[in-house]
Amino acid sequence: MVENILIEVTIQLLSTLVGVLVGFVVAMTWDRKKKHEEIQETKNHIIDALIEELKTIQNGFSDKEKIGNMRWNGTKHEFQGSFPIMSTPAYESAINSGNFSLLSTPLQTEVGTLYLAIHCCNSLVEQILKFYTTSIFPTNYGSIEANRLCDDGNPRMFKILDGIKELLPKLESAKES
Repeated sequence: MVENILIEVTIQLLSTLVGVLVGFVVAMTWDRKKKHEEIQETKNHIIDALIEELKTIQNGFSDKEKIGNMRWNGTKHEFQGSFPIMSTPAYESAINSGNFSLLSTPLQTEVGTLYLAIHCCNSLVEQILKFYTTSIFPTNYGSIEANRLCDDGNPRMFKILDGIKELLPKLESAKES
């Protein structure tokens, strides 16, 4: 009789232990799957934001006649053409949140290289905007410096446009992986 009770208790304990183990494994599997889905969703949100931002920059270059045609008019002492400031909040957010690391290493490199070119171009635009307040503006050296800014900036604009054109399909395909 005692043996029957002992066997019954052992069976119940083993059944409970097996049930707990199965529940634990199922919960861990579900938790991992959920975490993977959340990471993929965050990655896709970052990619969508970058795509939207790059398309906005690309659309800012809609007047092709003026883009890459910035020049210094020494007679009027003014810059002519268009160098837009390119806003990059999606990229900055991805970097600052640490979520940029969700992208593959080669994609991080390509995106980072393009945004470095954008930041360099923005720096040139800032130099152009501040140029009129510098002490060299009214001098002969001012014209040399103004031409250098244009000669440096014009090819960069086209390089950025080409970079965006190449990067957009890669970002789209990265969402699927």
